[in-house]
Amino acid sequence: LRRTRPAYDVCVAGYFTQLAEVQNLWAPLLYWEQGHEHVFATGRDPALLHLDVLYHHVMSRSTCALASVSAYVKHTLALQFNRRSGLIPNAIDSAAFRPAAPIAPPPDAPPGASASVLAALPRPPLPAAARVLLVGNPAQAFKGWDVALQVLNAVHGEVPGLEVTWLCQSRPQLEGVAFKVHCVVDPSQAKVRDVYAAGHQVLLFTSRHEAWAMPVLEAMAVGVPVVTTRCYGVDDYCVHLGNCLMAPALDWSLLAQEVLSLLANRALAARLATNARRTAERLSWARAGDCLEVALYRTAHYFRRQRDPPPPRAP
Repeated sequence: LRRTRPAYDVCVAGYFTQLAEVQNLWAPLLYWEQGHEHVFATGRDPALLHLDVLYHHVMSRSTCALASVSAYVKHTLALQFNRRSGLIPNAIDSAAFRPAAPIAPPPDAPPGASASVLAALPRPPLPAAARVLLVGNPAQAFKGWDVALQVLNAVHGEVPGLEVTWLCQSRPQLEGVAFKVHCVVDPSQAKVRDVYAAGHQVLLFTSRHEAWAMPVLEAMAVGVPVVTTRCYGVDDYCVHLGNCLMAPALDWSLLAQEVLSLLANRALAARLATNARRTAERLSWARAGDCLEVALYRTAHYFRRQRDPPPPRAP
């Protein structure tokens, strides 16, 4: 990077281990923090402790510019490391991730009613069968799979024909599960959208913490109603009874009730899905690109103006 310095205006790092390789380099370097286990104070794997130490070392000592994927990550970097960062939100291609068919409420739905009004109506009878979607890596405990299975067991008690699709990187080890689980393991990116759009009534997302949570946004873009935990990063675009239903992490009972509400109340599910699709259309790559452009210009301008490195940061 020193040798090729005249050839670039800004260099962007995508993962913190890259910062360790260039920690003594004074150059226009921007690191975009999109979240991983080491950002959070819970759910750390003891086997990865050396990476946790490395992350805190480079974030405390690195002279690079920082950007955060969400307001929560921005706040976390400020609180843990006293570091300011710009905001570059994630995005989705809503032309590629789109509903398989137009989102339509049932014929008897009150016209123009808000999600809050629809949720307050008496709950219709539950269907005999339903399909729920899970998305994520079974090896990552912070995704809350223990809670997800409790939720689904409770839902299965009310909906005997429950079937679950699990879109995952590796096949999970399942015990004590009475409902059917169809695992879609490590599909190509081209097939991911098809899995979302394969007739699921709900995406259940049970993470304890997330920097952004792409599965939630992907489901919103495809028109799958979402039940999610309040896992921090989703607060940038999720609104309870606005475009999804939300409950505290670990509260499997409330999460189960929210899933049952969407399975029974098709009018509520359609209203939330419609609003969620609008959210996904707003979170476009053009919008994220504008934020990235601002961060790149600011980084380049700072390093042109500040030719010498600042004094070392206190440990």
